Amino acid sequence: MSGIIEKLARRTPVSVLFAVMLSVPARSQEPELPPALPPPASLEIANVPEIPEHIAAGLKKYRKIGSTVFLDWAPTSEAMLVSSTVEEIAQLQFITRPRGRPLQITYSPDPIENGIFRPGSADILFSRDLQGTEEFDLFLVKSRTSEIVNVTTGGGRNISPVFSPDGSMLVWSHADAGSADFSIVLAALSDPAQQRVIYHGSGYWVPTDFSPDGKYLVLRNQRHRSDADLYLLDLASGVITQVDFDPKPRGRSKAKFSTDGTTLYFLRDDDSEFNNLYGYDLAAGEKRNFTADLEREIDTFDISPNGRLVVLSYNENGASQLRLIRTESGLSLPVPGLRGGVVTRIAFSPDSKRIAISYSASLSPENVFVFGAGRRSLRRWTSTRLTGLNSRKFVEPQSFTYPGFDETDKGQRRISGFLYRPSGRGPHPVVIYFHGGPAFQFRPRFNSMFQYWVNDLGIAVVAPNVRGSSGYGKTFEQLDNGRGRADSIRDVGALLDWIATQKYLDANHIGTYGTSYGGYLSLATMMHYNDRLAGAAEMSGISNIATFLDNTATWRRDLRRQEYGDERDPAMRAWLQATAPVNHVEKFTNPLLIIHFRNETRVPVTEALQKYDGVRSQGGMPWLIIANDEGHGFRRKSNSDFSDAAVALFFETILLGEDSPEKDGK
Repeated sequence: MSGIIEKLARRTPVSVLFAVMLSVPARSQEPELPPALPPPASLEIANVPEIPEHIAAGLKKYRKIGSTVFLDWAPTSEAMLVSSTVEEIAQLQFITRPRGRPLQITYSPDPIENGIFRPGSADILFSRDLQGTEEFDLFLVKSRTSEIVNVTTGGGRNISPVFSPDGSMLVWSHADAGSADFSIVLAALSDPAQQRVIYHGSGYWVPTDFSPDGKYLVLRNQRHRSDADLYLLDLASGVITQVDFDPKPRGRSKAKFSTDGTTLYFLRDDDSEFNNLYGYDLAAGEKRNFTADLEREIDTFDISPNGRLVVLSYNENGASQLRLIRTESGLSLPVPGLRGGVVTRIAFSPDSKRIAISYSASLSPENVFVFGAGRRSLRRWTSTRLTGLNSRKFVEPQSFTYPGFDETDKGQRRISGFLYRPSGRGPHPVVIYFHGGPAFQFRPRFNSMFQYWVNDLGIAVVAPNVRGSSGYGKTFEQLDNGRGRADSIRDVGALLDWIATQKYLDANHIGTYGTSYGGYLSLATMMHYNDRLAGAAEMSGISNIATFLDNTATWRRDLRRQEYGDERDPAMRAWLQATAPVNHVEKFTNPLLIIHFRNETRVPVTEALQKYDGVRSQGGMPWLIIANDEGHGFRRKSNSDFSDAAVALFFETILLGEDSPEKDGK
């Protein structure tokens, strides 16, 4: 043991250590076999049993499945840049044709976060942080020499890089370590060391696009998720002008110029439950709504380089739908071929004839497809395979709704979710999975861990989108703000009631699992409904929103206060303390698994240690995993492999017991 775990061990009462020693069976004289899945050296572990062979072997085939994500089209050819996990971490790859063999570009010791081509050349810019700290640096790969130049050498957080149209300049957003304020930095790539701040703002500022003539830069000032403004910065004079002034809070996305520079396209929720795609005439100061008929949340969009088409992805009950819009007439055309999954990125090719689509469905991992805008054909470009697995045995989640605890003016509120149901009549034990955010949504992407639980362990997965989730309109999304957080937990209570009415689900064997804010919900469910659970697991979970806000990264704090409440207000802080799961650990009498990350800047590791200490003070022995080389979430395959195996063992232990696959001889 070392580090955090060693420190915890020193605080353990001698009586507890003695009891644990007595519970360990005497070793036989036979030589010990190596563990089926030994933990990586980067993980610190307490109270986690050795992973048994049947789980290590069962998960191995699922863990071979990777994913490939589209990043950018090459500016002078038909090739594309993608990100794919190579052995341990995500690296950049170059693909020149459909199903072509990828050429690996980076061999980084840390995962590559993103990548874009420099206009007019094969140079590539990518971002990378050190072991999950989210203090990103930007690097330029020079195609002629293969030299890699660190463009940002001053430390801090460097994000949202944008090239000028001719590729001669690069701008990005920079915040010093510990600062909440972002500056916009410009570098001439003829000499990247020569940099200057062209705008310094208060709060969160990022660049989104250059005007086609390179004279103006669009900036977005984000105050919180549903309140942002757009500005035009004149690079010659330094004058900044607000675009489409509106004193009311409005969610605004990235903004992109039209080819001729006369129109700015962006998303905003102007007097609507959902955002719409607008074209804003800069000279006339007039807006045009291209999606007034849609009444669905738009996830992302792109404009063809010739300016004639816009492609957008929108959310239809969790699944993605695509639409093409002719900018002149406003005529909308559906894009056929992809149904039921989730689109994460879309982008027109430089010739405007094709659209790259990153797509993941519940039965298939993320791959890149290309849609021919002229021939209206769809072709798969990458080949992430399901090696050794029969996808016909995978379970597709069913969308469902259940009655909430309260009523609206239209009757009892309905809460949506997805259900992964194992084969057979049941009743099946259940894991309730909570997504993070909270302003995110569980959507039917591929999840190898869920498929293992359902197919190999026979555990059903129920993934609710309780109030506060996105995708159902801004009113629903804001229902959990501040003290409304208690109502999202009541939605979980209503879900437990609904599970008890389903004959194929076993209400006596329920566990919970959540990541980030979902980890908070998993802990809060244990706090309020402990007698209805078999146990809870969480990853990067918030154990006390007040201490989370005290310690989260400075650049995030103001963005989160609108959602969670302002911890500086004495009344709000008192409420946050009174409702914090860590302050009610006496109710945590069921098994608990805690997973966290040493380099967390969003939900600092102190959130894990205080709940671990709290449960231990009550005589509990929670399982604990801390990754020393990760930030907010696993990005290294060996770490996530062990964590997934530990989670599987935890749920097998608390939900299956004597009925586990190992004891059944499966």
